[in-house]
Amino acid sequence: MSLQSEQSIGVVLPADEGIRYRLGFTVDVVAYTGRTIDTQRQIQDRLFSILHRFVAAAGITHEQVNFQPNGDGYHYFLPDSDMYTAVRHLLSTLPRLLIEDNAAHDERIRLRMAVDVGTVGSGPLGFTADAVVRFSRLVDSLPIRAAVVEHCDADLMAIVSETLFQDVVARFSDLAALPFTRVNVEVKGYQAPAYLLVCGLS
Repeated sequence: MSLQSEQSIGVVLPADEGIRYRLGFTVDVVAYTGRTIDTQRQIQDRLFSILHRFVAAAGITHEQVNFQPNGDGYHYFLPDSDMYTAVRHLLSTLPRLLIEDNAAHDERIRLRMAVDVGTVGSGPLGFTADAVVRFSRLVDSLPIRAAVVEHCDADLMAIVSETLFQDVVARFSDLAALPFTRVNVEVKGYQAPAYLLVCGLS
């Protein structure tokens, strides 16, 4: 399948693979709706390219990831690999790639990103199980939306689940030193603490 085809339909887990436990994230473009149709398409192309380059920079082959378009963003699940390395690249390499892309274009892309670890499977409409539900709630939550407005100089706002923060971020000194803010998330019946990070400062 070509990258252009994958960009439109995604590559989800085969149904016969059952339920896996994986690191996943979702990205959502800020202020996507108000842009022209041509601009929206250009943003989709740029975002897909950024994510493709992120995967390569993290030492993962494109064939190893599972992803699904989600309107003005993507859901991604990474393969079973070193979680510290993956999180470090999500919080440093991805913002850098976004900044570099924005520097080369007049139309700025800003992203909200939520990261979690948990169960994932597949169904007729795409990803199923807990992780995709949780990071979808996190990326749509009031704390990260408010941070986007407050920190207009940041190209990327990240929010990390409590589980991922305690199990990975807090256990490595370079990640734990990042200026996370603990927040409480309440959205669509989902309630949980999470950790917010302003990154992608250009």
